[in-house]
Amino acid sequence: MTKQPEPNRPELGSVSIGELCPHIRGSLFTICLGEEDLRSIGMWDSANQPCEISQEIWCRVMLCKACAVDVAWEEHINDWLDLHYLDTVMLVRIMSPAECRRTVELWVEEPDGKALPALSWALCSDKRREVYAQGVRLIQEAVSVSRRLLVEVNEAQETRHDLS
Repeated sequence: MTKQPEPNRPELGSVSIGELCPHIRGSLFTICLGEEDLRSIGMWDSANQPCEISQEIWCRVMLCKACAVDVAWEEHINDWLDLHYLDTVMLVRIMSPAECRRTVELWVEEPDGKALPALSWALCSDKRREVYAQGVRLIQEAVSVSRRLLVEVNEAQETRHDLS
């Protein structure tokens, strides 16, 4: 006899990185994987790297491609991200969609760069659509914050230049 899941109990488990849209996959790799991480997962390779692109960016591009066509790479990266961010993944899996939405709202009010990688992966890899949507929102909010900061830096530099 197969055990039936309890009603209102979240389904634990992750969506595969290969199931995510390419934009979200690429964003997660940028947010979650630095040079050291790319080296540790075995994706630090400069073969055929265009000279206009940094090695770190090139490795992320190649990782996106590898996960799209190679199930072994997809599973490897899924396992690596799940284990690397295990505490946050497990916490998100037991949170309700409303709690996840509130967590993202709090992040938007006070962006926390340290929390971003783990929270992004945990939300985007959750099997519940409402939770995944909050992961997409978080990534887009982080992009907006980054853009705003870059514009502010540029404006401050232009103001200093004008004063000289």
